Amino acid sequence: QPVRDAVRVLGSYDRPTDDFYIDYQLNGNYFSQYLPEEMGTLEACNSLANPAILKGLAAIVEGEYGAGKIIIGYPHLETPGVEGGFLLLANAIYHVAASPPVENSPWLPSAGEESYDKPKVLSLLEAVKETHSSLVLPAAKDLVNFGVSNLYWTPRPHIPWCYIAYGNYPFYICQRLEIYGDEISRQLDEIPHLISEIDAKHESLLALAEQPRIKDGLKQVTERLDAVYNLSGKALSQTQEAYRSRLEASLADWTTNYKRILLYRQLLAIMKEKDADSALISDVTRKDKELSSEYVGGWRWADASEKNRDIFMTLDNASYYLSNLKFELLDISLKLDYLLLTGSE
Repeated sequence: QPVRDAVRVLGSYDRPTDDFYIDYQLNGNYFSQYLPEEMGTLEACNSLANPAILKGLAAIVEGEYGAGKIIIGYPHLETPGVEGGFLLLANAIYHVAASPPVENSPWLPSAGEESYDKPKVLSLLEAVKETHSSLVLPAAKDLVNFGVSNLYWTPRPHIPWCYIAYGNYPFYICQRLEIYGDEISRQLDEIPHLISEIDAKHESLLALAEQPRIKDGLKQVTERLDAVYNLSGKALSQTQEAYRSRLEASLADWTTNYKRILLYRQLLAIMKEKDADSALISDVTRKDKELSSEYVGGWRWADASEKNRDIFMTLDNASYYLSNLKFELLDISLKLDYLLLTGSE
């Protein structure tokens, strides 16, 4: 329960559905690695993963953070395919964003002398898409298929990007690479369509440009679009450069060695089961640890290895830049919708 008056409960647990359970860790494995029908076979299920123990506890809370506010919650509202969760998440985002910070800094610092316009941005989007499609997507799908074919993990058919893992296999990295691959591709496809929609709406409003309110609104939109294109052009240029300098040189090597780590884990499991020579087990364990330390590190971001961070930070930045560009364009599109609505009255 919240211990400070500054924390406000936005939602509490009451009556979860039958397939709801707590993702509790048991003997190194999480309950999420089991299918729903398998849950009842686990001895700890009724006590540790039984959602009844959550009844009355806070699920989503709001509190102060610095000069703003923050909303946190135990439920995973972002779970793919859960429309109710998406609605709650969207409401939380709009609620937090309702009072913008005093300093509304741009999502990418202005840098460099070159300026960018719409044609350059569209060209950069296509270039990033081509590079992403040739580098990241094949590596992500290859890693997923490798894990599935070797029985390291099995995709959950009802939840995208979610796997049932067998043994102590670090499937979360495969999952992360697949998510970045798919989501960045989706945004690279959607943004040019959004730009076309904005152009069409802008063209429709030109016939109403004699109205002072429409004229003013179009001027503001044009100025904002120019700023967004210039800012996003710099972001996309940085993304393309990072893809070429980091991913092109290291992703294939990283993927190959990640597969080797998985094979070492499988070999160790077999050797221990067959009571292999302890010296051989120690040797394989040493190789596994050395390779894991170099290419993976800890599962937390701060503990990740340099090679791991180099790849996933590049993808994280790309996703961040594209998401912000899309949100800026969506906001501009809504502004044009408003002008169209008021101009036709």
